[in-house]
This record gives sequence, structure tokens and C-alpha cells, in this order.
Amino acid sequence: MLVRVAENLYWTGRYIKRAMYLSKFLRVQYFSTLDASMAHNLEFTLRSIQNIFGNDTSSEKKLVEDEVLFEVGFKSDNPSSIFSTIAAARENTRALRHVLSTEIWESTNMMYHFARTYNTDYFVERGLYDFTTKVEEKVKIIRSNIHSTMMRTDEYYFLMLGSWLEEAMQILRILKSKLSDTEILSQNGENIPIMQYQWTITLKALESFDLHNRYFHNSTSIKSVVEFLISTYQFPRSLFYNFTHLIRDVKKISIKPEGFSDFVFMLEKLESDAKFFKYEDNDQLHEFLDDLIVRVASIHDICGQLYFNKSSNS
Repeated sequence: MLVRVAENLYWTGRYIKRAMYLSKFLRVQYFSTLDASMAHNLEFTLRSIQNIFGNDTSSEKKLVEDEVLFEVGFKSDNPSSIFSTIAAARENTRALRHVLSTEIWESTNMMYHFARTYNTDYFVERGLYDFTTKVEEKVKIIRSNIHSTMMRTDEYYFLMLGSWLEEAMQILRILKSKLSDTEILSQNGENIPIMQYQWTITLKALESFDLHNRYFHNSTSIKSVVEFLISTYQFPRSLFYNFTHLIRDVKKISIKPEGFSDFVFMLEKLESDAKFFKYEDNDQLHEFLDDLIVRVASIHDICGQLYFNKSSNS
């Protein structure tokens, strides 16, 4: 397989999964302000949204709601916007039409044209729910086409490598962001209703609210939420589940370059750390998440060196 093809497949997996997570988080986080307890925290919510999208939040300038929503939703020169992510997914898929099925190309192209022609004024005014919901639906169609129309060969496993890696990073970033939000808004846990509501938002942003409540019998706490999202193997949105499947698919790639064994050992250490994680306090959780974010980010660099002929400085 050409290096260029492998790298495009990897990035296709990342962009498709990123579009879904950004859309879900934006909708859940933004509409959390409709709750009476959060109505006066719109400014805080907008900064939290910008933080997840990787935008600069250091300025003390008052945020304008319409400007923030346009920036994270449709600003074409913002590589972190939902539209830019969808456009990048489509561009990578277009370059892979000789590798991917017609169904994958058509469903990705359809999502792009849906976003490209969407009325941005309507999105900012009252279309956020409609747009983000439909993006999620279209991503799920693409993912279904990936799993049902691709041969289980290197092409599939490189795409899944990007997909699992992106999912793990998004879970980590959302957990880190919502942990900080919860501490600030609840005065470090003193306001218990606000704290519990923020963890409910976290669960909903990761499509895990109902399953968490069944698993823990409707008892929501920071301990139950973080352990469910980190170390519960049976749940596909947990870090442990993602690391396990990342390792499985990496091992199935036929290319075994020098350094492969060390790479797998590193992934297995991540898997083990997620599997045996037990919440003690917020300081320990902050340290754990910060460490994992660095280590997961380094996977991207290692993949570049092993598979895509990238230097450590590129």
C-alpha cells in the first residue's frame, strides 16, 4: 500500500469521528444553558465550547453568542469548525475513491453538500439542533457503510486506527473540560445539584446517560461517571474499550515496521492504566487525564514515524 493512501485512510477515520463528537458536544453543551440552573452561565458555556473546539479562550473580551456559534460551526478558515472537519473528511475520501466503496464516498459527499448548502444564518439563530443532529445521523450512515462495505484488509485497519485514536482523544478532552467546568460552577463540589447536572451533561455528550444509569442503578456521582467512561470494557465509549480495539486493529495491519513491538507495548500499557483506574479525588483525576492526553497525542506521532514516513519533528 502507498504511504499516501495509508495516511489518507487514517485521517479519514479521524475526521469522520471528530465531526460526530464536535456536533454532539456543541448541541448538548449549548442547550444545557436552557436549564434554569444554567441560564445565567451562557458566557461560561460559550468559553467551554470554544475550549473543546481548540479555539483561543485566553481573551477576557465578552463573547458574542452568534459569533462563537458561527466560528465553531461554519467558519471555513477555522480548521476546528464542524464544516472544516466535514470538508476535510470529504477531501480525503475523494482521494480514496479507488480504495473505498461507492457507498462510503457517496454518503461522505452527501454530508459535505448538506453542510455546504446549510443556511448559516438559520444555524446561528435557531438551527443548531437541526444541523448537529443531522450531521450525527449522516456520520452514523458513513460508519455503517465503512463496517458493511469494506474488506477486512489493511485499508480498513488504517481507517479504524484513526477512528479509535480520535475517539479516545475526544473522550479525554470532554472529560477534562467537564471536570474543570464542574469544579468551577459547583464551587469545587459544594453546589451538589449543579455538580450532578454537569456530570449528566458529560454523559449525554458521550451518549452514555441511559447506559450509565442502568449500570449504576440511577446513582450518579463523579466516581461512577469517570470510571464508567474510563474503565468499563462493555461500554463502547469508554477509554478501555477504545484502547482494546485500537490494539486489536493495529495488530491486524500486515505492515510490521521496526519499533512495532514497542508501539504495541505502549498501547497495552495505556489499556492497562485505563482498565485499572479507580477514582480517588479530583487532583488525582486531573493528573491522570493530563498524562493520558499527552500519551494518546504521542500515538499520532508514532504512527507518523512507523507508517507514514514522518520524522519525529514533522
